[in-house]
Amino acid sequence: MLLEGRYRLLRRLDTGATAEIWSAHDELLRRQVAVRLLRADRADAASRFLDAGRLGARLSHSNVAAVYDVGVTELPGRGPTPYVVMEYARGGPLGADVRDGPRDWRETARVGAEVAAALTYAHSQWVAHGTLGPAKVLRTDVGVKIIGFGTDVGVDLHAPARDVHAFGALLAAAAPPGVPVELDELMRRCRFPDPVRRPGSDEVALILARLVQAHVEPPAPLSATTRVLRPVPAGPQAVRPRPAPRRHRRSWASRALLVTAVAGTALLTVVALAQAAPGAIPWLDRAPQRAVVPAPADEPGTGTPTRRPSPAGTPSPTRSTPPATTPPATSAPASPSVSPSVSVSPSMSVSPSVTSAPAGTPPPSPSATGVPLTEPSASPSG
Repeated sequence: MLLEGRYRLLRRLDTGATAEIWSAHDELLRRQVAVRLLRADRADAASRFLDAGRLGARLSHSNVAAVYDVGVTELPGRGPTPYVVMEYARGGPLGADVRDGPRDWRETARVGAEVAAALTYAHSQWVAHGTLGPAKVLRTDVGVKIIGFGTDVGVDLHAPARDVHAFGALLAAAAPPGVPVELDELMRRCRFPDPVRRPGSDEVALILARLVQAHVEPPAPLSATTRVLRPVPAGPQAVRPRPAPRRHRRSWASRALLVTAVAGTALLTVVALAQAAPGAIPWLDRAPQRAVVPAPADEPGTGTPTRRPSPAGTPSPTRSTPPATTPPATSAPASPSVSPSVSVSPSMSVSPSVTSAPAGTPPPSPSATGVPLTEPSASPSG
């Protein structure tokens, strides 16, 4: 039988509560794959089955079976059938070891460390398993492979804690008698009824790997992620939060030093720009304003006007100075019929003494002396 013209079903490997597992061949990429087909009597779970396949496609870890394709195909006699194509893992389920009993507790701890590492990675991607059990853990030549991840942690925040509880039950069923005290204590903590008291999957993976000197592949930021996903109670029984790691305090100090250095550099740049290009920064390079002192008014009684400063660029008006009055010079008569005689009005008094003003001093105005001046009239003689 050929699915979508690409995946040729070879033989059925197993039948679970929801799907059938088939060995198949990818005709396009020419590789062996595993195909999960939704059972004909579980059509009501079609949407959930496809969502689980899409969630599993997010994961890429050495201990998680990779999901290659998700879709719906037409099967003869079954109609539209959802399917999930995933990595073919050569090995048997862990359920055989549970039935037959493991040979050594170290082997159980090594398998448990890899399972916990896979759970930790999936939880960091906001994906939980939801139905972890012996049939979902496959032992292969390259390590443990887990299949069947399909719970969105964004919808169910308690799913990671339930995964840890299921893992503790699986580990306790596979462990032989006489395990070390630390391993026994860890299995007991994983099965605590209170989810808050259960350890995180990252802590479980590291403890088991240290017990058997095994190497696991947990991602770096697991502790913070899995702690957030575990439920935190409110009230007096709340778990006291752990202090922040020392590296976070160092990072904040480095950021403060970086901000201070940037601010200092910016200030030095502004000052240098203001000195190099005056006027480029108006609020920093503002020219000083000069105080304007009003010019004094003309002194009364002197008649001497005070010159006021004119605005820049405007020519100052020049006060016209009346010409000095020069007494008429006596000259020879141009005509015998005209004689240059000066007649003085009887009302006019003439002072016999004349005081000469210094050179360059303008003559007093008529209004200042109070004496009206009359033009000398020339009268012909006879």
